[in-house]
Amino acid sequence: SYCAGGRDTVFGSDGASAAAAPEDAAETVQWLSELGAVDDAAYAGAIARHYAAGGYGAGRVRQELQKRGVPRELWDEALAQMPDSAAAIDRFLHSRLKGRPADRAMLKKLSDSLLRRGFSWTDIRPALNRLGEEIEE
Repeated sequence: SYCAGGRDTVFGSDGASAAAAPEDAAETVQWLSELGAVDDAAYAGAIARHYAAGGYGAGRVRQELQKRGVPRELWDEALAQMPDSAAAIDRFLHSRLKGRPADRAMLKKLSDSLLRRGFSWTDIRPALNRLGEEIEE
């Protein structure tokens, strides 16, 4: 669980920190889980929705889920909460082009940028084709 991810510092009401025994932390996480205060699936979904709203693709969301220690068995459910990538890619392309025609160099820059944002080539290529450029595999 992310919440039990090796944290060993507890902050008091005065902001001072004190070391906590790992077993105390584990007991606290267990107690909070039983209360329903710790929900890794909801946390994973929130991450997916947040990054999707920011215009990122599934690859970037996977990277964030891993970085934040979310269990892998929750990833598919979280990724399923993301909207269709085609609309996000189209928004990105139109925001960058602002109605200007794109030459090959610009399309390369845009596709590279989309890949860095976590979109797959199988999602990017059809979007470039919708701009009027036939792109080969």
